[in-house]
Amino acid sequence: MDEDEVFAQEIPQGMSEKEPPRLPPHLNKVILNSEPQSNDPTVLPVPHHVMLNHLYALSIRDKVMVLATTTRFQQKYVTTVLYKPVMI
Repeated sequence: MDEDEVFAQEIPQGMSEKEPPRLPPHLNKVILNSEPQSNDPTVLPVPHHVMLNHLYALSIRDKVMVLATTTRFQQKYVTTVLYKPVMI
């Protein structure tokens, strides 16, 4: 580290005007909001490979927050859903 470099809590000039990066379009498709492809509503559609290992948060409804993630093991997909009551 050079002697001129200093760590600080200030945002450098020109950085404050930039917006955060947008969400990639393939992550806008939450697998939990998709229509079931069979008569069994517990069966979810096969996810696209780019949807794996991401944490999805759905809108808070009825004071409950829903988080979900999908992982793959060999040819099977496992979606873990967490329900958390939220006090608003």
